[in-house]
This record gives sequence, structure tokens and C-alpha cells, in this order.
Amino acid sequence: MKLFCQNNHMFPKDNIVYFLYDYDFESNRDYDINKIYCEICMLKMFKESDLSKYLEIMYKIPKDEVFVEIKRVNKKRLKVHDSEYIEYVIDKFQLNKENLLEEVQNRFGDYELFRMFLKGEYSQ
Repeated sequence: MKLFCQNNHMFPKDNIVYFLYDYDFESNRDYDINKIYCEICMLKMFKESDLSKYLEIMYKIPKDEVFVEIKRVNKKRLKVHDSEYIEYVIDKFQLNKENLLEEVQNRFGDYELFRMFLKGEYSQ
């Protein structure tokens, strides 16, 4: 069984037991859980793809630049993974994820505004 919040973030398996006790589920389907229980929706943690996009917007490091660095080490690589891009930008600007998370929480307040910002539909 897979559990998803209203914004389609999949819940970790260790959280599933908690929800099985609190909700009356119909059998054989995926379930929507209120976003107040989702750490991503409540901006308590990042989804890697969201953090990668946020860093790309804010720090303006093109993924091509990161790809060049990766290709130096591994000539067979075909793309940059979000985790590699994040690590590169964090190292280059001496950032940490906790401060970035706090920055996003203070700036946007909720996941909906943050997601709109990432899509270019909201500017602040």
C-alpha cells in the first residue's frame, strides 16, 4: 500500500502504520492524506527536485556547469541528478539545508506558494 498526501508526496513506510490506525480505508487503492500530516507540504523538509529548482532560481548556477564537473570524473555520465546539483551549489556557496529550509519557510509560509514560485507563477 502506498500513501500520498493531497499534493501527491509519497509517505515514507514508517509513517504508514500511524495512518492505518487513524483512518478508515477502503481496500485496494492509494489514499490521500491531509497535507497537514505531510512534512514536505508543511515545509519541514524538501523534496530533492524542489530544492534543486529553488537553488537554480536563487543562485543561477546552470546545470550544464555542474554537468561539466561530473563529466570530468565520469565520462560516461549522461545527466546531472538533483542530489549532485544540490551538493555542488551547497558546497560552492557554503550553504546548509537547515538554513535553506528556514529561508523557504519564512519567505513562502506554505508549500502552495513555494510550488508556484518554482513554476514561475509567483514572485516575491
